[in-house]
Amino acid sequence: MKKAAILIFGMYREFAELREKSVNMELFYDCDYYMSTWDSSSQKYEDCNEYKEFDVTPDMITDYLPKCVFEILNQKEIFPISPKTNINYLFYHWQNVYRLMEESNKKYDMVFLIRADGDLAVGHNDDYVRGWCSNHIDELYSSSHMLVYELNPLILFATDTFLFGSPTIMGKVIKTLPDMTDITIEFGTVIYIWQII
Repeated sequence: MKKAAILIFGMYREFAELREKSVNMELFYDCDYYMSTWDSSSQKYEDCNEYKEFDVTPDMITDYLPKCVFEILNQKEIFPISPKTNINYLFYHWQNVYRLMEESNKKYDMVFLIRADGDLAVGHNDDYVRGWCSNHIDELYSSSHMLVYELNPLILFATDTFLFGSPTIMGKVIKTLPDMTDITIEFGTVIYIWQII
């Protein structure tokens, strides 16, 4: 069975639902979990447009993933001055959770990067996906099966909520991304130029 690192990032949001939807991952991969999140979060109430604010505690992670390696971070300490865009928060979590994985000194066949409210459901575990991984070692994969969309000759679009690939490719993406202001379009352009799609 292949060994996979599941890197979970960002605001806690509906993380409990992610765990419920991701159990099937363990039918196909020997999984280790890593998480980088903030110490406070907000979540929309189902029956209205209001949001509830809550603190994030270790048991909110370990109750679902007992062996998860995680860091709960204070956003105001790390970013005393709010950045111009949320991309800075996103990239910080990407780099931090990847660091947690590296510090484990474990070897993985695949690295999955998913937002805390994302979906690791059966659709990402079928024969097509596993076959794709075997045949595209030097490329990224996303939940859409097509990471970059050519909306027109000048615009490339990439999703940031679910990515996976080999440790080498994921390391390149996470560690060497340039500064950006738009995660979807600029990220799509960068990885298109890098020719890893």
